[in-house]
Amino acid sequence: MPLKTRVIYHQQRWERIKKETPWYKHYRNARQRCTNSSNSHYHRYGGRGIKFLLSLEEIKKLWFRDEAWLLKEPSIDRKDNNGNYEFSNCRFIEWRKNLKEKLPIFYCKICNKVISKTSGKYGQKRCGSCAKSIDQKGRKK
Repeated sequence: MPLKTRVIYHQQRWERIKKETPWYKHYRNARQRCTNSSNSHYHRYGGRGIKFLLSLEEIKKLWFRDEAWLLKEPSIDRKDNNGNYEFSNCRFIEWRKNLKEKLPIFYCKICNKVISKTSGKYGQKRCGSCAKSIDQKGRKK
C-alpha cells in the first residue's frame, strides 16, 4: 500500500474512532500522562506516583454515568488530586471547571490579600488598593 494511501486510511480510521468512541482520547491522554516519561505532563502525574488503573470499559462507563456527551468540552477529573486514575476517583466535568479547580491562588505582594486564581498569570502581583502606591518595579512611591 503506498504511503499516501496509508496516511489517508489512518486519518479516516482515527476520525471514525473519535466519532464512535469519544471517550477514547481521554483514556489515551490520561494513560500517557501517567505511563510515558516522554509526555510533557508526566512530571505532574506519573512522576508524582499517580497510577492509571482504568480500563477502556471503565472510561466508557464514566462517560455515560456523567453524561459527558452533554458537556461542551468534557475533561476527565480526579476527585482526589493525589489519588490514582481509578473508577471511584474519576469523573467527567467541563474542561474550564477542571482548569479553575487546579489554578493556584495568587496573593498581593504588599498586603497579602488574595488577588484571584488567574491574576498572577497575567503579571499582576498586587491588588488594586496597593497598585497606586507602588511603581512598576515594586518600590513604594
